[in-house]
Amino acid sequence: LLFLSYLVVPPVTGKQLKALDCFPFSATDGSQRLRLDTNIDCESDSHNQFIIVDCLLLLIYLSIPMIWLVLLYRQRDSLWPPGISDESIIIQRRRVESDLLVLRFLFDRYKPSMACFESLDIARRILFVGVIPLMAASSMVRSAIGLGFALVSMILYRELTPFMSAETNVVAYIADIVIYLTFASALMIETGLSGSMDDFTFGLILVAVNFSILVTAITSAFFRTLLDKEQSFQKKEKFVKQIEDATEFTHHKFATTFDVINRTLITPTHCAIQYYASLQEIKHILRHGIP
Repeated sequence: LLFLSYLVVPPVTGKQLKALDCFPFSATDGSQRLRLDTNIDCESDSHNQFIIVDCLLLLIYLSIPMIWLVLLYRQRDSLWPPGISDESIIIQRRRVESDLLVLRFLFDRYKPSMACFESLDIARRILFVGVIPLMAASSMVRSAIGLGFALVSMILYRELTPFMSAETNVVAYIADIVIYLTFASALMIETGLSGSMDDFTFGLILVAVNFSILVTAITSAFFRTLLDKEQSFQKKEKFVKQIEDATEFTHHKFATTFDVINRTLITPTHCAIQYYASLQEIKHILRHGIP
């Protein structure tokens, strides 16, 4: 249920806020129409009644990130164990805490000190998607406001680098740059600073800029997957105690080796497995496991 709320909050609140976005439709009678559907009169009794219901539901959905913060705060001793400053130990403890299992999607990607950052990021997305269009009637003013918020967001992500993965921090920062450039471009169009370039060409450039973040994210995910596989292989190699050549194999060839391993390295909760294969197959097993 918590994860479902995480998925629906940004799109649903965006739709709810768009239902409040009205603009002057006629200069003669001063009527207000809904920007999403100009057939809807914002001054009608039915729309005013709808606004009341919409605002109540909006408050419910906007309270969800606050509920996340409360739930995380209640687990603060598990999220930030007292007396432990090593981030790697904190991360390991978090992954085995059963009380944090249902909340893991909120903090698992972030540094230990940034466990509550997801609520802030949700608020940022709602701001860009739904709140900024309601801040001013003029497109130029909205573009300027969005430009300011995008600059603040860009600086925030650059300075905090909230994610554990360096690649994710880079992608998030590039995404903020793209948002900033989008608002800057909109402001240039509104103020006429785009010069002789026609709107269609300018729009194509904007589409290309926004598409670049998708390419960056896919490329980053691809190389991150390769890196994780290599690190997993190296980690498995470290657990391999010894690989011996089975040339001139006899029944007792590994008896001494296994006797020493059993007495010195194998704990009572583990067992030793003797596996015979070619060196090439052994390397394959280290990467993919025993078939």
